[in-house]
Amino acid sequence: MGRPALLHEPLRPLHQKFFIHAWAQFRWGVFHEYGEPGENPFYFSVKYGRPEAIRCVFYMRGLVSMKNGSICLPPGSIDQKTGLYFDYCAWRPYPYNQRIQASMMDYQFIKEITKFCEDDERNQQTLHNYECPSRHNRLCEHKSTWDVISHTGDFAGGKNPPRNMVESELVPQFRVIKATSRKKRIPSSAPAKNYQKELFTRLDTHVVEADTGSSYVELFVHVMQGFMPVVGMKVMATINDPLAQQTTMVLYDNGAGIDMTKGDGIYSRAYTNLYLPGRYQVTARVENASDTFVLDSVVDDFDIPWKSKTIKRSIHTPTVRQLTGYFFDITRAEDLSSAKDVIPPSRISDLHVVEISKANKTAILSWTAPGDNLDDDKVDHYELFSGVNIDDVRKLLSVTNKHSHPMHRSIRTNIVPSRVTFGFQENYFWKAPPDQVDFHGKLHYAIVIRGVDSVGNAGKLSNIVTFSLS
Repeated sequence: MGRPALLHEPLRPLHQKFFIHAWAQFRWGVFHEYGEPGENPFYFSVKYGRPEAIRCVFYMRGLVSMKNGSICLPPGSIDQKTGLYFDYCAWRPYPYNQRIQASMMDYQFIKEITKFCEDDERNQQTLHNYECPSRHNRLCEHKSTWDVISHTGDFAGGKNPPRNMVESELVPQFRVIKATSRKKRIPSSAPAKNYQKELFTRLDTHVVEADTGSSYVELFVHVMQGFMPVVGMKVMATINDPLAQQTTMVLYDNGAGIDMTKGDGIYSRAYTNLYLPGRYQVTARVENASDTFVLDSVVDDFDIPWKSKTIKRSIHTPTVRQLTGYFFDITRAEDLSSAKDVIPPSRISDLHVVEISKANKTAILSWTAPGDNLDDDKVDHYELFSGVNIDDVRKLLSVTNKHSHPMHRSIRTNIVPSRVTFGFQENYFWKAPPDQVDFHGKLHYAIVIRGVDSVGNAGKLSNIVTFSLS
């Protein structure tokens, strides 16, 4: 639900639920659990063997229909190249009379939704849908929102347990602070005259953030015009180390590496050359390119968030901004000066299926390439794990993380060569192993991938993709 939507009078009762939705994003780091604009709102469920709509709780009820209200029914409404519904089909959940209670990160405008999704399999009303490719699943390793929230500092270790609150406890308390008396001010260009006053100037330094165990520093530049993100900018960061040696690097807004979301105006990069103790100074330079524009999203249909329209306003006037005065300190460089490579490739979070061929039993997979050290250079190769008849995709993550997949007969491993450097698209033509068929003769697959560098450091497993070749 976008910012303009909050101004509509009929939606006023939904404001409190939208506030919780937004608060969870900014406070606890969870993400939307519905389809995102520009992405396919459907996926193939390996558990149920059919195309489904992206949603947090599987048992949320709704209709797959066209804009004119006609129902989309398989197989006539299924695109054979993807195995999913055609683009003209949309899933519309029922706004009332639902049998579920979650999730606040999904369609929070639904009357019955009052909770976050969780892992309790005894409660189908709040059980998290682990296999759908929502942004939350892609970025949070397919964990439920409550699993992520409950491990934050606000709730970990039994903090802030649920309790019943009376009305008086829900009324916010405000305190107004103001100066108690006038203060005299002396301008720096004051004329020569006897003043019975003392003039002091001082620079206060505040520690914004401290990390005692990281082998790299994350750099972020947020480019906005008002409240709207500016995309397509050329953003450069120059780092001066304690010996005044300069390193200049490009920051990206491509949703890869340490950059969480593509096209949100936040440009990111990891700096890994932390070999000296002392102060590192950072300067950022921002300038517009030929394809620079401002994004402004407008939601026209609250039932289908992924159908929101995106308005682009080009910036034609030459624009240059420079940020100075930023720095960070390294105090334990002796732990970082080893020549041993300990930094793995970044996690792939946008693995997706471009096209399938049931006749040839193949699939074209695509993802944004990670780097050797997070988002620098290129990986040595990829490990691709494919599972068939996986009724719970978490098993695929669990088995491959424990390196026990050779013992698991339903999981196969492919070594995929690396072709491009960080930030470019990798494509791989995958063919189903002839012996990897489940007990019912179906070909329903779940696949994950990870990058591996030249010394064997492996990145985290990617998001899961699912499809059928039967």
